[in-house]
Amino acid sequence: MRRFFSKALSILCSAAITFSMSGGIFASSDWEHIGYMGDLNRDREITMADLVIMSKHLHGTQPLSNENSYHVRNSFIGIHGADGFQAGEYFVTADINQDGQVDVFDMIELRKAILNESALYVWEWESEQNLPEGYLENYGEFIGAPVQDVNKFLPSQGEAKLLIIYADFEDCKYDYYPSCELIEKIAFGSEDTSSRMYPFESASAFYSRSSKGAMHLSGNAYPYTAKESVKNYYKVPGQKKLLTEALAELDVKVDYHDYDGNNDGYIDTVLLVVPKEAGDETWWPAAVQFSNDTYKYDGLQIGHMITGNCQIQSERDYRDFTSTILHEMGHCIVEKYGVQMSKVEEELYVNSLAVAYYRYMGEDERLKLLKERLANILNQIPSPVPEGDDLVSFFSRIWGTDQMNNVMVYGYFQFGSVLEALKAEASLDDVLNKIGIKL
Repeated sequence: MRRFFSKALSILCSAAITFSMSGGIFASSDWEHIGYMGDLNRDREITMADLVIMSKHLHGTQPLSNENSYHVRNSFIGIHGADGFQAGEYFVTADINQDGQVDVFDMIELRKAILNESALYVWEWESEQNLPEGYLENYGEFIGAPVQDVNKFLPSQGEAKLLIIYADFEDCKYDYYPSCELIEKIAFGSEDTSSRMYPFESASAFYSRSSKGAMHLSGNAYPYTAKESVKNYYKVPGQKKLLTEALAELDVKVDYHDYDGNNDGYIDTVLLVVPKEAGDETWWPAAVQFSNDTYKYDGLQIGHMITGNCQIQSERDYRDFTSTILHEMGHCIVEKYGVQMSKVEEELYVNSLAVAYYRYMGEDERLKLLKERLANILNQIPSPVPEGDDLVSFFSRIWGTDQMNNVMVYGYFQFGSVLEALKAEASLDDVLNKIGIKL
């Protein structure tokens, strides 16, 4: 459930103003169950017959073809409740562990699924099949913000730099270790509309599209192993402890001036990633201003830091990683405009901005669908808000307490804040005026 919320929240509530209906929402009447992972003869079952087909492929006697895949015609696919994604003409169910290749490990997974009757369901999203040409691309002209250089740190236009530290601990390791080259490709790679992760194929490509080329994000990734046990890095002081420790160690090989994109004397943003197993209490994804001028590296202070246990699962599964960057960097960009908001107000604001943006772009029907879907979700989740209280006042009181570490409570807040934005029906003019931007 935590994995569901971390993915769904990052996508649905992205401060980067993304609007993806392909997130891992509960299957509903809009989803059609079309089969199972490993259904190689397309009979909507997994049996020994599928195992024989897989075996012949691996032995090279009868390679798999489109006849062994589902013909989905570029529609949206969801696997067993995980995030949806837009597939190609055919969807390959033979890649059961979804690592981008069909090999003996998929055969092992298929055998286990047959023996344990634990096949992964494949869903097709009926309402997004056969999208009209340009449906996801025609957003009109980019709306340029007239406010420039109000605050320091991460630039919202021009060159923006991101330094990624992919850290682990001696007693807390990753299951999969991506190379620095792969991390940089995932974060800063070029646009690839054919990627199964599109529109999150890379953070750089996403921000370039969103800004109509006004923002260019680049940077580098470095591995680091902490000097102490994971338990010695606790909450925000622990995050800062690990970050400053890593920056000090990397100083011999890194010129931190390379990460000051607007030459304001601050490292724009540092992303500190740790293993999923490091836990949520300290490492739930978050973005904050570093706010300590005693730490300097090559004479530069730290602007923003983003931390999170948003590890890359495999070469082909990195949605947690990119959606976390997009959401948390969105908070960094909002802070650039110097607007003082409480945490609750900021979350409500960025969700209002996302909704208003898509209403401005003519996405009223999709917003209506999202509103119905979120209302349905919240009806199924126990409400933490006491009777007679309201969402804003309640969460303003408990923000920063242990109660917010409960993923169901936090999930209710994020889904609820998007629903509040949908109900408000504020125009883009009204939302932008709140931070001093006039269209």
